[in-house]
Amino acid sequence: MKKYIFSLITVLSLIAFFVGFHPTSIGMGFQPELPDELK
Repeated sequence: MKKYIFSLITVLSLIAFFVGFHPTSIGMGFQPELPDELK
């Protein structure tokens, strides 16, 4: 069960990362704002 949760968190993190740095039509509804250290 822990592996499943860890994998889910990892996938969500990767999705958030790609959406944040490569905005697509999916990210038009919400515009993620990255902290200054990530820009």
